[in-house]
Amino acid sequence: MVDGKNNRSLTRKNGHSAETTPLHKPTEIVDMLEHGIEPLNNTASVPPFTETKSGAIVGLAILDNEVFIVAKDKSNVEVFDIQSANYKRQWKVNGLVDPNDMVACPKTELICICDWKNCAEEQEIFILDKTGMLHNRWRCEGERGRISITKERSLLITDGKKSEVYEYKFDGQLLSATLLKVRDLMICHAIKLEGGNFVACFEDKIAKYHEITMFDSNGGILNSVKNDPAYTSPRSFSTPKSLAVDSRGNIYVSSAGYDEPPIGSKITAFSPQLEWKENIPNTSTGDNLSGPLRICLCESERSGLQLLVADNKNEDEKLVECKIRIF
Repeated sequence: MVDGKNNRSLTRKNGHSAETTPLHKPTEIVDMLEHGIEPLNNTASVPPFTETKSGAIVGLAILDNEVFIVAKDKSNVEVFDIQSANYKRQWKVNGLVDPNDMVACPKTELICICDWKNCAEEQEIFILDKTGMLHNRWRCEGERGRISITKERSLLITDGKKSEVYEYKFDGQLLSATLLKVRDLMICHAIKLEGGNFVACFEDKIAKYHEITMFDSNGGILNSVKNDPAYTSPRSFSTPKSLAVDSRGNIYVSSAGYDEPPIGSKITAFSPQLEWKENIPNTSTGDNLSGPLRICLCESERSGLQLLVADNKNEDEKLVECKIRIF
């Protein structure tokens, strides 16, 4: 069970870096040079919990007890230690224009970034290792996509315009395309479960209608949870943005709550059958989130289950503050 009471915040610190990386960690300099990545001379200490007032965290990933963060319209990836929350290094991804999601595959130790580019270009996937070394990059199907990692070590990409999900190998080979049979809603994110079923979250900003739906491998609806438009129930949710699944099959949904903050700003945990389990944090205590756009799970024998939340504060339709909270 995730403990919503004991939590801490990891705040993103904007910094300046050259195209070749890291700012810190002298013990890794030899390895960086072997990979053709030249370390920067700037080794000044960066406070781990310094507040920042600009940008939005749109990508969040974990590898080997390190937290990787990418911000909207930024080409730099920042790295923190998950235990101490200390800032460690950053590196620049050449060609990255408008990142909108980032995930990591623990089995391959690779990081994947989805770049929306601009209106005139197709979206692009970047595949890197944890040192910032580029392994591959390729154009992909769909528009305004979000990404997730499957148990089969493949990449699942959503198409925000067609409610379709594409599964790719890390080398860019398209494995499958599945049309999710749902009415005219914008898909925000999707994950693939063990057994081949999908779970996706959808929204209709104009109608303020949102739902979380489970599909079979052919895109047929198996189960669905819809929001309470009046937000009168603690089980209500608003503007679902991100999904995650733990080793027991429990499903976590970030509810940004932009329709009716702060009631809807939370993480909701569901059973593998999409039955409501709990809200994180417990909204009855007043410990509300501002606007969780991305979530990521970390499971280990030492720390148990940790939930990382990219919490972005929205004011006048601008994301003015962003930080990572750990539950």
